[in-house]
Amino acid sequence: MNYELLFSDKKEGKISQDMTLMMDNDDGYWHCDNENMDEEKAEEICEKYTNKYGTPNGYNDIVAILNAAGIKADWC
Repeated sequence: MNYELLFSDKKEGKISQDMTLMMDNDDGYWHCDNENMDEEKAEEICEKYTNKYGTPNGYNDIVAILNAAGIKADWC
């Protein structure tokens, strides 16, 4: 997942408040929380976010998230 782009876009207000990044221990996906939006449109938006930012790789993303936040990190 491109956390650098995600953080940058969040800071610039480009991430919709309707979007939640659902995280699991080994993967994840985008979810649209807007209950008033039809399912097809919500899926289209989730696909757009997936194409732009990617999908999480669960706890394996910890180092990538820290590095994207400007904290030097690595596995030991």
